[in-house]
Amino acid sequence: MSKVDATELVSGDVWLTRIARFRVEVWRAYGILADGCYEDGLCLEPQDQDAIHIVLQAEGRLCGAVRYNDYPRLEACPLASSYQAAGIVLDGPIAVPERLVVAPEFAGLDIWAALSDRLLQIGQQRQARYMISECSEPIARAVKKRGRRSLGMAPVDPRFPGSRFEWMLTDFTAL
Repeated sequence: MSKVDATELVSGDVWLTRIARFRVEVWRAYGILADGCYEDGLCLEPQDQDAIHIVLQAEGRLCGAVRYNDYPRLEACPLASSYQAAGIVLDGPIAVPERLVVAPEFAGLDIWAALSDRLLQIGQQRQARYMISECSEPIARAVKKRGRRSLGMAPVDPRFPGSRFEWMLTDFTAL
């Protein structure tokens, strides 16, 4: 196994394309992506353009990636209507990390933890009050062990049949 580098912040079109391709490769490798989704092999979303992108590499090869966005208030978040329907009410600013992916061959190396730690650092630096993370079941269990609390289950995402996601809350005022 290659040595994993420290987390790094990346930007630019070349990186966005590389990360967008990596997401789809990881989801396909885990067998969780619905047929017909991302047929071009890229998961590039509008939020990617303004996001802070964090990656981990091993000898130039991507092992993990995540994006970080923050918003002045909950109502400005892309999933605001879902949060509102779930009865979630939080004061801003709100950090929203998304699309945390780890290549299967690196799954046991706490890549997600390194990315999560960097997300916390950025959220604190950018003075977010709360962070809402939509986590897969295994990551939600790990995040709970780190003292975060659940805000309930997120709506089912048809792109990921058979997968359930849970909203986890980080309260920066309690850290």
